[in-house]
Amino acid sequence: MIARTNHADPRQLLEERARSLMLPIWWIDGAGSVVSKAAGWNALEPWLHAPALTESMMAAAASCGDESEVCELSPGCWLVVLPANQNRSDDHRCVTLVFTEEFLRSPLFASICRSGGASEVIMRAALGPIVRSGRTEAEHLAKVLAWMQRDLVEVVHGAHAIENFSKQLVDTYEQMSLLYRIAECMNGLEDPRGFVHMACDLLQDTLEFRWIGIRFTSLRTLGRGMTNELILSGEIPCSHTRFDRLAGELALMPGIDDRPIILEPHAHELAALVNSETFVNPLICNNNLAGLLLAGNKGGEDPDISSVDMQLVSATADYVGAFVHNSSLYSEQRTMFLGIVRALSASIDAKDRYTRGHSERVAHLATELALATGFTEEQAERVRLAGILHDMGKIGVPEAVLLKPGKLTDEEFDAIKRHPTIGYNILKDIEPLEDVLPGVLYHHERWDGRGYPHGLRGANIPLLGRILAVADAFDAMSSDRAYRPRIAREKVLMEMRSGAGTQWDAELVKAFLKLDFSKYDSMIDRHAAQSAHAA
Repeated sequence: MIARTNHADPRQLLEERARSLMLPIWWIDGAGSVVSKAAGWNALEPWLHAPALTESMMAAAASCGDESEVCELSPGCWLVVLPANQNRSDDHRCVTLVFTEEFLRSPLFASICRSGGASEVIMRAALGPIVRSGRTEAEHLAKVLAWMQRDLVEVVHGAHAIENFSKQLVDTYEQMSLLYRIAECMNGLEDPRGFVHMACDLLQDTLEFRWIGIRFTSLRTLGRGMTNELILSGEIPCSHTRFDRLAGELALMPGIDDRPIILEPHAHELAALVNSETFVNPLICNNNLAGLLLAGNKGGEDPDISSVDMQLVSATADYVGAFVHNSSLYSEQRTMFLGIVRALSASIDAKDRYTRGHSERVAHLATELALATGFTEEQAERVRLAGILHDMGKIGVPEAVLLKPGKLTDEEFDAIKRHPTIGYNILKDIEPLEDVLPGVLYHHERWDGRGYPHGLRGANIPLLGRILAVADAFDAMSSDRAYRPRIAREKVLMEMRSGAGTQWDAELVKAFLKLDFSKYDSMIDRHAAQSAHAA
């Protein structure tokens, strides 16, 4: 069975947020008594837990109304009191202290120190980092905390709404917990196979079936290699190959998509193969049969398949069907987006036949370098995207400058140097590209600070910019340009070694020189042939 899924405690979340603002939090009940003292403050706790402070806070809180208030405890010290959360069964209110340097010299401060057995000197030094500027800041912080509390209430409301929806579909807590956990994972649209595996595992953990599986059909929109695939959780008591074949044949049976059915061993070959009643639920994706969710060999005290079992399997099938549909839409949109990105990149490269394929090659080299230096596959894909887009700003550079065969004038070189900033400005408002922007903007910075557009130096250059700088320079030297033919590989590698630590990050160059360039060389030849054909 699945363990109970708990929502995060809103009070704990509020305390964590407040701690990031250097605000200790207490909780006071309707009678004004402190029910929870500020925790997690280590050396400050003797002062924060001092009886004199607790008494002063209780007295001040008792005079506060139902709304947020800022009450003065002493000159330079204010108690911020938030309203009680109307959605909780208790009437606890959140309070915090805001104080200035003036308070740390006050008689009340000294009294609190004595009450808590703490040294004034030590506490004054320890409290220094959380000193505020005055009442105005206290009022601002009160508004911030009130907003945080309202925000967390909304989060709880949302979580409760999900629970209530789940309860309409299932009869037991285990069913609700399963569907809630599946729903929590439905944002991972980029990994449909992983989601389906997870859903089968959770369902099998919750119910008494020895195995649960999904057999997909040949529906074209499934994509991602899922067509005709069998995904199983648990162990089937027979040959996987034969089971897969029979499940595939079952998916072709007329009317199988109409409603869930129970196969009996004496009446169907698949049920006879596993020697068990087998529950079969159609998996519908955008009104089409995408597959079958199957469950069999039930154990436990009641080996018969119950209505509760069928409800939960059917509900899971609905989740999986919706997820698979959304995932296919996401995949289509992602493919279209990347296609547009590549088309934009190709349009830039096409302005100069000598740079045909440059962005594609830089993307390849940068991806290989990223993987060689510890990036995950997912992170390396973002590096690839940055490589494809790194020269987007050249759309704003006159062709006469890009295609000039001779030496550039200072004015023309200034135009070239503007392309990283132009590219950044073109792409900066596209939210899915936010993480690749450093590569676009900083791929012409140098390790010694003599690059452009900002003259960043060393590790101050974002890593993505440093990776692209190595890949971009290598391809620039290794390919034909309007002003010179490609440079021999040995000389290019020598130049890379020479520039390590001055033009480029030495560690990246070291890793780069160990790469296999065979695929890159094939790309060079292919792009050169395309350029010759276009000419």
